[in-house]
Amino acid sequence: MKVFQKIKIIRISLFFILIHCNNIISIKREYYNKYISFLSKITIKINSINNQKIFDSSFKKYPSKVLVNNQLKSISSNTLNLIDSPNIIELIWDNDLTTCEKLFYECHGIVEVDLSQFNGASVTNYNNMFKDCVSLTSINILNLDTSSAKDMSYMFNNCSNIISLDLSNFNTQLVTKMAYMFSGCKSLKYLNVSNFDTYKVNSMTQMFHNCRALESLDLSNFYTPSLEYMSFMFAECQSLKYINLNNFN
Repeated sequence: MKVFQKIKIIRISLFFILIHCNNIISIKREYYNKYISFLSKITIKINSINNQKIFDSSFKKYPSKVLVNNQLKSISSNTLNLIDSPNIIELIWDNDLTTCEKLFYECHGIVEVDLSQFNGASVTNYNNMFKDCVSLTSINILNLDTSSAKDMSYMFNNCSNIISLDLSNFNTQLVTKMAYMFSGCKSLKYLNVSNFDTYKVNSMTQMFHNCRALESLDLSNFYTPSLEYMSFMFAECQSLKYINLNNFN
């Protein structure tokens, strides 16, 4: 009888231990999810992830981790080899970046980018960030903090499949370079740069060059007392019918 009582007590004890362990796991998962939510991250969708180039090799700071199937994985190079992974992954940085130069340079497999949870407050350089992302069709960039940005040249250069870009929330008060920013965006039909502060910009060379599908541009907020270079700014904009340059200096 005593043996059976002991077995019963052990079973009950194990039951409560398991419940306690499950509670610990739930708490850990909750804090883990909160930890992830506070980190600076960019979500991308790509055509094929296996051996897919994600970053330019010259980029100065790769993400410390990627989130795949809700699991953190460390990476140390510009190529991800995650066989049988989903096409949507999250790129996570432990520390805030100061440059996004050539971040997705020539990343031909990227289709969509979501920067809504990326902390760009300390980023000063966006040069060539999406240059030659020829498969890119959508960028969620509306809430990106660009208050520290100084260089946006070539930022979207040759993103030939982008149709729409709303940059109305961009803070460009410190920006000095916008050359080739949208050059080669051949499919771009809608572009909102109506709130750009261009007071310090000295270069707009080929800024809208080869934006063949663009029909109208509101640049009424472009006040340009510092502008020195603007050659071929609207070259090959074959469909452009309306442009407001009222404040150009």
